[in-house]
Amino acid sequence: MYGEQYVRAVDTKDLKMWKLIVTFLVVAAFFHGNSGASEDHILRDLLQTYRTRPVKNNSDTVQVTVDVVLLHVNSLDVNSQVLSVNAYHRMSWRDRDLVWDPQFRGGVRRMHVMSSLIWLPDIVLLNLRGASKLLLDPRAVVSHDGTVVWIPVYQHSAHCNTDLGRYSQECNLKFGSWSYNQKEINLAYGAQKMDLSNLEPNRDWAVQYTAVKRNAISYSCCPGEIFVDLTYSLTLRMKKNTSSALTASSGFTDRPFVVIFVVSLIVGIMV
Repeated sequence: MYGEQYVRAVDTKDLKMWKLIVTFLVVAAFFHGNSGASEDHILRDLLQTYRTRPVKNNSDTVQVTVDVVLLHVNSLDVNSQVLSVNAYHRMSWRDRDLVWDPQFRGGVRRMHVMSSLIWLPDIVLLNLRGASKLLLDPRAVVSHDGTVVWIPVYQHSAHCNTDLGRYSQECNLKFGSWSYNQKEINLAYGAQKMDLSNLEPNRDWAVQYTAVKRNAISYSCCPGEIFVDLTYSLTLRMKKNTSSALTASSGFTDRPFVVIFVVSLIVGIMV
């Protein structure tokens, strides 16, 4: 009888001990899984070993995808050949130094990071006429697999080969890396034209057509190196109210021979 009571007491103690052990393990796993779960903690840990270019080896290439969203055509000066626009650039790439496992980071799958803290592709307007202005520098969205999306807003002033004799003008916006060659940064476009879904109308000019072309060019400054650019073309059409006001003074036309015909007609009548 006493032996049975002793065995039961031992079993009860063992059961309580195992319950304590299981409870401890569950609590420890919870705190371990949520340690550094905040974005600040994750970013702090990742930046401790951050590199200047987000690649595993120096020979690796960063693939950068760019889309340009045209917000507003500020002006087109056909005399000085300057096009001014506001646009935001939707850029994405993979940063191998910004990767974490959500399972051990409290389920955090993405975070918003100040752009000044991470590597950014130095994509600039190459055919500029005056410095581009950064109007909005938002936080970059970083996903747990290292995908980074950054969408800054710029005001660009670009050189445009205008034709004083036409109502329609064709202008280019040429974007590329200022310092990295194709082996270091490879540029690609997402959409085959500018995004016009957020375009605000201009009083004088209407955007009729856009397209983009990827170019790989070697420059005399850097023999043996190839640099990639994305050149966006825009066809702008002068609006009717503006063209009517300028026709008499500026001589704009889509068909130059019409002017010659009118002048000849007038001269014939006078003779």
